[in-house]
Amino acid sequence: MASNTSTKRGPTYALSPALSATTTNSVSPALSAFDPVTSGLSSANTTVPPSPGKEKTNPFALTGPAIGLDSRYDLKELERRVRDGQGRKVETWGHRGASAAFPENTLASFAKACEDGADGIETDIHMTRDNQLVMFHDPELSRTTNGKGKIHTLPWEGVIEHVRTIAEPHQPIPLFSDVLDLLMQPANMHVKLNIDCKVENDPHRLFPMIRDELSKFEHWQTLLAPRLILGIWHPKFIKPAQIHLPFLPRYAICMSVPTVREYFFTQCDGFSMYFPTLLSMEGEEFRRECAMRGKKITVWTVNKESEMKECLRWGVQAVITDKPDVTVGLVKQVERDPTALLSSYLEQLVLPWSSLKYYSFAHRHEAKKEHDYLEREGGAFDGAELDERVPALSA
Repeated sequence: MASNTSTKRGPTYALSPALSATTTNSVSPALSAFDPVTSGLSSANTTVPPSPGKEKTNPFALTGPAIGLDSRYDLKELERRVRDGQGRKVETWGHRGASAAFPENTLASFAKACEDGADGIETDIHMTRDNQLVMFHDPELSRTTNGKGKIHTLPWEGVIEHVRTIAEPHQPIPLFSDVLDLLMQPANMHVKLNIDCKVENDPHRLFPMIRDELSKFEHWQTLLAPRLILGIWHPKFIKPAQIHLPFLPRYAICMSVPTVREYFFTQCDGFSMYFPTLLSMEGEEFRRECAMRGKKITVWTVNKESEMKECLRWGVQAVITDKPDVTVGLVKQVERDPTALLSSYLEQLVLPWSSLKYYSFAHRHEAKKEHDYLEREGGAFDGAELDERVPALSA
């Protein structure tokens, strides 16, 4: 659904057939349907003519033009699948999808994560110049695509819609609405979506746009909203989230325990933490504190089996990984045989010293670089406007 003609829909839209992803680097017919070039709807050198504009809706309303459910599926059954997705002890979330197998933050990668059995997808969001929401990590295009320029300065229509990934199979950049379509497939009703809200965004623009897209789906309050999580890096996002998306849990994404405690602990429901930070003694104390206070922890980016096992031993909410197939397989193995998590005292003793990134000076240095970047792009943390009267949803 990368072309403009496929995203500006009318008031009703039936669910498309469930996506399937291949286990090789070839693109399945279902996935190629999302690419307007391979599907023959346009060429990479042509501009797609504008289609009729969207019906104006109130982003604060609880209902909007609904993308209808396929009549073959019972609403109660779909709601049951959503609830069933809330119960797994340690979940697997695909980092930018199954990004070890397919280009990151593409529908191919997201569909592969679902096919691999992931419980959730972690992805990133940016706003284009013409007010479209795209799923992309960097603020500008050149690292992973054949495009150039900053996303917020470029329009979707005629420009970003034609950009393709450098990595094969070459994929378009998906819209937020495309990802919601994927989540609304009956087979994916259990899959969560962790939306990493990049600091370059204006939260007072971003969050109403997210709500507007959600409200286009029929029964979004029970079928979509319970599965969405807002990931925030900067405290300036907290109050706008409370205003525009009060029904979505907020998870602070951070590399520093002191930063979480000072700026996020009270008003966030969970914390998405850098694995080396949690491996330290400070991280161990933080994990205990979160368990006592009912705060959730997810961990990124966990690709080594030794790290995955450590996360399972900790009992975190979710392991965020580029390799969801590996983590899902490990979780199933442990469910069959809990002794698979056992390791020798020597192995547990050696792990914190087995990589330079685990050393305190190393991950604190990385945390400082990240904090400096966030303040440079988003302003001083201490200057963020907070509303202490509104606690986290879990409070």
